[in-house]
Amino acid sequence: MTPRRHTLRRLGLGALPLLMLFASCRHQAPYVYISDAPRDTPTEISTRFGSLVAPGDLLYIYVQSNTPESVVRFNEETNSIIPGLPSQPPQGYLVSDSGTITYPVLGTIPVEGLTISEVERAIETRLRLGRYVSDPVATVKLLNFHVAVIGEVHRPQLVHCDGNRLTILEAIAQCGDVTIDGLRDRVVVVRYVGDDELVDTVDLTRKELFNSPYYYLQQNDIVYVEPSDKKKRRGTRNGEWPQYVTIGVSVLNLAYRTIYRIGKSQ
Repeated sequence: MTPRRHTLRRLGLGALPLLMLFASCRHQAPYVYISDAPRDTPTEISTRFGSLVAPGDLLYIYVQSNTPESVVRFNEETNSIIPGLPSQPPQGYLVSDSGTITYPVLGTIPVEGLTISEVERAIETRLRLGRYVSDPVATVKLLNFHVAVIGEVHRPQLVHCDGNRLTILEAIAQCGDVTIDGLRDRVVVVRYVGDDELVDTVDLTRKELFNSPYYYLQQNDIVYVEPSDKKKRRGTRNGEWPQYVTIGVSVLNLAYRTIYRIGKSQ
């Protein structure tokens, strides 16, 4: 073999790793969160959180006043303790199928479709109008606030939240972040509003996420991180990878033969 042919053959074989690297890099999903947001300028979050109360929610309600004796009867159920059971969680008010709660003295209160803040205002208004408490301050929290995070995250699970606010980034962080095979720019969120099911897509790599109605998650939301096309093919028993390997080998063979003929003619 002449030195020229030997050099050409080494060139053809040496190009193989480069071609494989180029092919793999082209299909990599973006890995950077909020990549287009300025790093030295504050970015305003215009979306306001506020989960809507729905049947099945468990509400913690506590009323305060400058005259503590006037609110004792409204907090008895919340503060009720069963003897012999240590470290008991606070009691809550279950929202019925008809969207109401039964509250001491005030009776039945419709709460379905209201935000937590609106429920607080509704209780305070009823206490004032009924002349039960002159200066009530109601605190309401969801005791069973949870969302499901599934798909390409390290620990798919049901994420529980202590309070009323949970962002989609916080939920994903609790699941160990998105895997290398997850599409951060195509995260599906399923939300239930009454009898309707809303399905939308969120891009975690763009600052528009802050303006999305899904930046703040709501009770019973489902977050699904879609796998990349590469992962889908890898997970399919009859995937198309043999076809791609055959095509790649054919292309490399053609390139080598072309280079070889050019070298031979010189």
